[in-house]
Amino acid sequence: MSEHACVQLGQKAVFIRDNRCLILEGSNKTDTWDLPGGRLHVGEELHEAFRRELREELGLKEFSVIATIDHDLWERTDDRPLICLVALLIRSVQSEIVLSAEHKSYRWVSSDEFSQYNFYSPAMPRMIRKGFEYLRLTNNGT
Repeated sequence: MSEHACVQLGQKAVFIRDNRCLILEGSNKTDTWDLPGGRLHVGEELHEAFRRELREELGLKEFSVIATIDHDLWERTDDRPLICLVALLIRSVQSEIVLSAEHKSYRWVSSDEFSQYNFYSPAMPRMIRKGFEYLRLTNNGT
């Protein structure tokens, strides 16, 4: 047996527009919130996987990645593998959000509101905070 941990890679979008971040409520767990994105499929290229996930979950076809702003190792409470979550700050002018069946609702929350929500991963509030901080420090507001 290997001494190395088996880790899956998940990419999450921190999508901030008009000083509000997009968060998604999961379909399978009421009042539990997520950031858009997901894991790679076997043999899938990193950037294409991210584009596929945002297309599937949000209907988002046009966006750009501004920066990689955070990462975290998420140890889930069950027997599933660890996930390395990588947070990417994105920008898009596309206004319509079309949710997949994975999520039942979405909200745009301000930097003062997101801490009131229960997220799948405890790292997500920090990722959102870093997105707001990055935009403030770079004067790169959306």
